[in-house]
Amino acid sequence: GATTDKTCVRRHFFEPQEVLQEIERFFEEGGKADYITLTGSGEPTLSLDLGLLIEECKRRLDVPVSVITNGALFGDADVRRELMAADLVMPSLDAARAGSFKVINRPAECVDLHEIIEGLKAFSREYEGRVWLEVLFVAGANDSDEDVEALAGVIEQIRPDRVQVNTVVRPGTDRQARAVCAGRLEEIAARLSSAAPTEIIAPASLRARSVPPADARRAVLETLRRRPCTADDLGAGLSIEPDRLSVILEGLVRDGRIMRVEHDGVDFYEASGAQ
Repeated sequence: GATTDKTCVRRHFFEPQEVLQEIERFFEEGGKADYITLTGSGEPTLSLDLGLLIEECKRRLDVPVSVITNGALFGDADVRRELMAADLVMPSLDAARAGSFKVINRPAECVDLHEIIEGLKAFSREYEGRVWLEVLFVAGANDSDEDVEALAGVIEQIRPDRVQVNTVVRPGTDRQARAVCAGRLEEIAARLSSAAPTEIIAPASLRARSVPPADARRAVLETLRRRPCTADDLGAGLSIEPDRLSVILEGLVRDGRIMRVEHDGVDFYEASGAQ
């Protein structure tokens, strides 16, 4: 949904021990993961507990830790220091020109693109783990030749281990956001690859996990509260049979808990405001 609280002020949001206990419970119940990924319904570096969570996850569990961040606070030396303990950091940088940056990211007034770029460069020099830079291209917003050239120049200075290029693949708050065509993405990736190893990433599928029958409706609703999904996404990610999933989705739509929306000819489901 739309961001309603734009801020650069870091604070405590949740009790860290509750978060850690939930992660530990996942593994105790047989869960497996390639990474423990810290992100959030919002920007994770706004949490003053981020450094503690990274260090405690690494101390308690033998699983690498990654952080997905919009990069907005990389100008803050404290944020960069807290991220040092992570194994993989995935910051976003969708534009290197101020005008395009504002169009696509709509940042808080306190966010400064120059500080972000300088912070990313400093972090990349100091950090011993891996940096994967994520770039989202939106047609007409940041996909011009000028935007791509400017971004390539900055990426050469940041020197990430990898650049991941994506475009609009799910319906967002702004229904006017349009995907960049495959051919143009290929051109962009080819240009950026001269600055750093670059790949075009496909829509992420939810990792399959079995959901007990009694919990299926709740699991579907919790998943859709995080992001829109197709029925195939939900079926594969939650291991729910198609017929049963159809009944669950129809019931949630009928109850007003979720909505069906079309995006580029594909039906997605997303949580409604009536929770």
